[in-house]
Amino acid sequence: MRHLCHTLRNINSFAGRAGRAEFWYWTLFSLAFAFAIDLALTYVLLRTDLAGELALDRHAIDSLYSVVLIIYAIANLSLWVRRSHDFGQSGCLAVLYFLLLFLIIFGCVRGDPGENRFGPPVDPGNP
Repeated sequence: MRHLCHTLRNINSFAGRAGRAEFWYWTLFSLAFAFAIDLALTYVLLRTDLAGELALDRHAIDSLYSVVLIIYAIANLSLWVRRSHDFGQSGCLAVLYFLLLFLIIFGCVRGDPGENRFGPPVDPGNP
Protein backbone atom coordinates (compact mmCIF):
# COMPACT_ATOMS: atom_id res chain seq x y z
CA MET A 1 0.00 0.00 0.00
CA ARG A 2 2.89 2.31 0.77
CA HIS A 3 4.15 1.89 -2.81
CA LEU A 4 0.76 2.82 -4.30
CA CYS A 5 0.57 5.95 -2.16
CA HIS A 6 4.10 6.89 -3.23
CA THR A 7 3.17 6.52 -6.90
CA LEU A 8 0.01 8.61 -6.49
CA ARG A 9 1.87 11.32 -4.55
CA ASN A 10 4.48 11.49 -7.33
CA ILE A 11 2.03 11.37 -10.23
CA ASN A 12 3.48 14.54 -11.77
CA SER A 13 7.11 13.98 -10.78
CA PHE A 14 9.49 12.69 -13.39
CA ALA A 15 12.56 13.07 -11.16
CA GLY A 16 13.98 10.47 -8.84
CA ARG A 17 13.76 6.72 -8.88
CA ALA A 18 11.08 4.03 -8.58
CA GLY A 19 11.98 0.56 -7.39
CA ARG A 20 10.71 -2.76 -8.65
CA ALA A 21 8.20 -3.14 -5.83
CA GLU A 22 6.59 0.22 -6.62
CA PHE A 23 6.47 -0.68 -10.31
CA TRP A 24 4.88 -4.09 -9.79
CA TYR A 25 2.41 -2.97 -7.10
CA TRP A 26 1.28 -0.14 -9.36
CA THR A 27 0.94 -2.58 -12.30
CA LEU A 28 -1.16 -4.97 -10.20
CA PHE A 29 -3.31 -2.10 -8.91
CA SER A 30 -3.71 -0.75 -12.46
CA LEU A 31 -4.92 -4.09 -13.79
CA ALA A 32 -7.39 -4.53 -10.92
CA PHE A 33 -8.61 -0.93 -11.29
CA ALA A 34 -9.03 -1.28 -15.07
CA PHE A 35 -10.97 -4.52 -14.59
CA ALA A 36 -13.27 -2.87 -12.03
CA ILE A 37 -13.86 0.17 -14.27
CA ASP A 38 -14.63 -2.09 -17.24
CA LEU A 39 -17.11 -4.11 -15.19
CA ALA A 40 -18.79 -0.95 -13.92
CA LEU A 41 -19.01 0.57 -17.41
CA THR A 42 -20.33 -2.65 -18.85
CA TYR A 43 -23.02 -2.76 -16.17
CA VAL A 44 -23.99 0.88 -16.72
CA LEU A 45 -24.01 0.64 -20.50
CA LEU A 46 -26.00 -2.59 -20.56
CA ARG A 47 -28.55 -1.38 -18.02
CA THR A 48 -31.39 0.12 -19.99
CA ASP A 49 -34.79 1.46 -19.10
CA LEU A 50 -38.04 0.12 -20.56
CA ALA A 51 -37.80 2.34 -23.65
CA GLY A 52 -34.44 0.77 -24.53
CA GLU A 53 -32.42 3.94 -23.97
CA LEU A 54 -29.28 4.18 -21.87
CA ALA A 55 -29.92 4.97 -18.23
CA LEU A 56 -27.04 7.49 -18.30
CA ASP A 57 -25.78 9.85 -20.97
CA ARG A 58 -23.20 8.08 -23.13
CA HIS A 59 -21.21 11.28 -23.69
CA ALA A 60 -20.87 11.86 -19.95
CA ILE A 61 -19.58 8.31 -19.49
CA ASP A 62 -17.11 8.70 -22.36
CA SER A 63 -15.87 12.02 -20.97
CA LEU A 64 -15.34 10.59 -17.50
CA TYR A 65 -13.57 7.56 -18.93
CA SER A 66 -11.30 9.82 -21.02
CA VAL A 67 -10.31 11.84 -17.95
CA VAL A 68 -9.51 8.66 -16.03
CA LEU A 69 -7.40 7.37 -18.94
CA ILE A 70 -5.43 10.62 -19.17
CA ILE A 71 -4.65 10.57 -15.45
CA TYR A 72 -3.71 6.89 -15.70
CA ALA A 73 -1.42 7.55 -18.68
CA ILE A 74 0.36 10.40 -16.88
CA ALA A 75 0.83 8.26 -13.77
CA ASN A 76 2.22 5.39 -15.84
CA LEU A 77 4.58 7.60 -17.81
CA SER A 78 5.85 9.20 -14.60
CA LEU A 79 6.42 5.79 -13.04
CA TRP A 80 8.13 4.43 -16.15
CA VAL A 81 10.48 7.43 -16.30
CA ARG A 82 11.38 7.04 -12.62
CA ARG A 83 11.76 3.27 -13.08
CA SER A 84 14.18 3.78 -15.99
CA HIS A 85 16.12 6.19 -13.75
CA ASP A 86 16.45 3.39 -11.19
CA PHE A 87 18.58 1.32 -13.53
CA GLY A 88 20.57 4.27 -14.83
CA GLN A 89 18.75 5.02 -18.08
CA SER A 90 17.28 8.22 -19.45
CA GLY A 91 13.57 8.94 -19.16
CA CYS A 92 13.45 8.96 -22.97
CA LEU A 93 13.57 5.18 -22.78
CA ALA A 94 10.24 5.25 -20.93
CA VAL A 95 8.73 7.43 -23.65
CA LEU A 96 9.74 4.75 -26.18
CA TYR A 97 7.98 2.11 -24.05
CA PHE A 98 4.90 4.32 -23.95
CA LEU A 99 4.92 4.75 -27.73
CA LEU A 100 5.40 1.02 -28.22
CA LEU A 101 2.40 0.33 -25.99
CA PHE A 102 0.37 2.88 -27.96
CA LEU A 103 1.34 1.19 -31.24
CA ILE A 104 0.34 -2.23 -29.91
CA ILE A 105 -3.04 -0.90 -28.78
CA PHE A 106 -3.48 1.02 -32.04
CA GLY A 107 -2.80 -2.16 -34.02
CA CYS A 108 -5.29 -4.23 -32.04
CA VAL A 109 -8.28 -1.89 -32.03
CA ARG A 110 -11.05 -3.09 -34.32
CA GLY A 111 -12.23 -0.69 -37.02
CA ASP A 112 -15.78 0.55 -37.46
CA PRO A 113 -17.99 -2.33 -38.62
CA GLY A 114 -20.00 -0.17 -41.00
CA GLU A 115 -19.22 2.56 -43.46
CA ASN A 116 -17.74 5.74 -42.00
CA ARG A 117 -16.65 9.07 -43.49
CA PHE A 118 -13.52 7.45 -44.99
CA GLY A 119 -15.33 4.74 -46.90
CA PRO A 120 -16.65 1.20 -46.57
CA PRO A 121 -15.07 -1.33 -44.19
CA VAL A 122 -12.10 -3.38 -45.36
CA ASP A 123 -12.81 -7.03 -46.11
CA PRO A 124 -10.62 -9.06 -43.68
CA GLY A 125 -9.87 -11.63 -46.39
CA ASN A 126 -8.94 -9.02 -48.98
CA PRO A 127 -6.89 -6.16 -47.47
